[in-house]
Amino acid sequence: MKEMSIEEIRKEGMAALRERLGPAGTITFLQDLGINKGNWTEERHEILGKKSMAEIVAEIKQPK
Repeated sequence: MKEMSIEEIRKEGMAALRERLGPAGTITFLQDLGINKGNWTEERHEILGKKSMAEIVAEIKQPK
């Protein structure tokens, strides 16, 4: 396995969290850890991607 930069590790970690926890779970998890880069505009794109509001709401409402 090749060595990854910190940015690559963050990107892969966020993808894993989104896949496993979904958008709402990812946000809750990060808030609970107290991780905050301080720029929600950038962070939300990492967490939510390019989903529409309707897609996000539908995903949140889906039973796990």
